[in-house]
Amino acid sequence: MKTKHHILLFLTCFLVLSVFSQTTDVVQFVENKGQWDSRVRYMAQVPGGAVFVQSSGFSIVQHHPEDYQVLEDMVHGHEDPRHDGKQGVERRQRLVLRSHAYRVHFVNGNPSPRITADKPMEGYNNYFIGNDPSKWATGVRIFQGITLHDVYPNIDARYYSDNGLMKYDL
Repeated sequence: MKTKHHILLFLTCFLVLSVFSQTTDVVQFVENKGQWDSRVRYMAQVPGGAVFVQSSGFSIVQHHPEDYQVLEDMVHGHEDPRHDGKQGVERRQRLVLRSHAYRVHFVNGNPSPRITADKPMEGYNNYFIGNDPSKWATGVRIFQGITLHDVYPNIDARYYSDNGLMKYDL
């Protein structure tokens, strides 16, 4: 049951952040100050998914658009009124969020490249996850670009946005 709670908490935080990221044409790279797995250095919300930048590459999680919309409507209280009561409960119990993920790894690359963030955005995020203050992260900065320096000799990986889409260059 604890795992289901963590997944629901993650999805809830994910959905809340997703709404904010869709209000701008800039992909926002959020630093990791302990609110996610330690391998993640920065996370960026993209429509229907997320990108997790790690020292050795990046991972992308993309959700099925229709499943994601149903979940988002449920979390934000916009369910179809025809699904109230018992029918709504049954629908929520059957909810499946189909997703896929893939990881890009720089094979034989530098395992610990220097990472710099640039174009800081105004404001910051706070993450109050659970009752344990040691798991909370406050003053989490947000950037418009991330560079992994020397992933290969004299080759950097740069992550940024262009017209609201995440891109990367080597």
